[in-house]
Amino acid sequence: MKKTLLTIAAVLMAAAVAYSQDSGSSTYFLRGYTYAYKLNPAFSNDCSFFSMPAAGNVVAGANSNLGIRSLIMPKPDGQLATFLHKDIDQETALAGFQDLNRIGAGLNETIFAFGVNAGKTYHSFDLSLRTNVISNVPGSLFTFMKVGNAGGRDSYDFGQLGASVNAYLEGSYGFTYLFPHVRFGFRVKMLTGLASAEASFNRFNLTSSSDKWTVSSLGSLQVSMPGDMGLQTKEDGKSIDWTGIKMPEDYLKILTKPSLGGALDLGVEVKACDGLYISAAVLDLGGIYWQNRMTAMTPDSDWTYSGFGEIPADGEDGVKNQLEQMGEELADLVNFQKTGEGGSAFSMLPFTANAGIEYRMPFWQGLSVGALCSYRYQGVFSCIEGRGSINISTGNCFSVSGSYGYGTYGHSLGAAISLHLPGFNLFVGADNLLILNKMSKQYIPTLPLGKSTVNFGLNFLFDKKVGKHLL
Repeated sequence: MKKTLLTIAAVLMAAAVAYSQDSGSSTYFLRGYTYAYKLNPAFSNDCSFFSMPAAGNVVAGANSNLGIRSLIMPKPDGQLATFLHKDIDQETALAGFQDLNRIGAGLNETIFAFGVNAGKTYHSFDLSLRTNVISNVPGSLFTFMKVGNAGGRDSYDFGQLGASVNAYLEGSYGFTYLFPHVRFGFRVKMLTGLASAEASFNRFNLTSSSDKWTVSSLGSLQVSMPGDMGLQTKEDGKSIDWTGIKMPEDYLKILTKPSLGGALDLGVEVKACDGLYISAAVLDLGGIYWQNRMTAMTPDSDWTYSGFGEIPADGEDGVKNQLEQMGEELADLVNFQKTGEGGSAFSMLPFTANAGIEYRMPFWQGLSVGALCSYRYQGVFSCIEGRGSINISTGNCFSVSGSYGYGTYGHSLGAAISLHLPGFNLFVGADNLLILNKMSKQYIPTLPLGKSTVNFGLNFLFDKKVGKHLL
């Protein structure tokens, strides 16, 4: 448990983490995509459906303005190591980091879903597991980890450091109604929180003194877990011990005092003229009332920190051991002390706004071009992206979409395919294929991950024709 937690801590704190979303942006204009209503509840299907359990719509994301090569790279002898290894020179080790770094992972898995086409109305029901992990890490932290006080460097500022993690179950009902030239839809969501944590710093400064560092910071931490679960403290009863989680003696207590909440999605699509369609949606307007909340702050007074030690020698688990040590020493640097336990608080979900425009060619309705702007608000973790796409649909059996995007996470090249034959629908989409263009000999992406969301699913169709219903 200890090694696993420390490895996770190292990865989360040593990069910066992105988010998972309802679906990849490359599927927004993809006809025949069963879960288009998750990107805009005004969208519906021309058929009813039910999902393959746990595989109807799986969305996995690893979004970043860094490449994995920035953290793990080959040494001169060709063996892999973290950027902290003594055999990797300073210039090479720090070349891939930005002033503010983001890297992320997330998952949105539809456990079960079904939709019913009732003519002018469309009804959808689904249960999903959603996780979101976000972090900002200043480039100065990586410089400190590699350089320390070498070359006369005697001070660092990590003021933009922060992280947010949450996981929850989402049950929703969606409704779409077709008016002449206008389609309106909404989704009502019931939420059950599984775990939440958020850490932020208003001030985080290091100053060198002899072989020690003086740390001055103003930071806060909030953690919510089910029942009696929670982070443990060290022997002083205050300092957070990142090496383990307190488990309840009676596991039924996990079901007590559940964290509940709700949210709303709203969407509209308008046929402005022949072939021109304009759409907009706002997703996840709501939040969760988190129970069993523990709070912590950094100490009022300054404290000393010895810095990062020498990276372990190479071996069978070389990179793994290096990540574990990185996690241990980062945990000592981020010194939170418990200030309260057992409270509760309401927390808003990060919300997303989508605005799209699509033009279907008059000479062939199966060919269209589209533009989508997506904005996700989450305080200092907010991000935006614009994406243009070309979309082709060959009747009622096959659709494909290719897209190019640019935003907070840089450039991306996406594609999505939907196979919708009588009786079933299979789709696959990816928002960034550029990372496959340049790989190291160890098959590590050397380019920034960008917005690397992947989604796929298998669903069973019945009743009417397949394909995105046209206004």
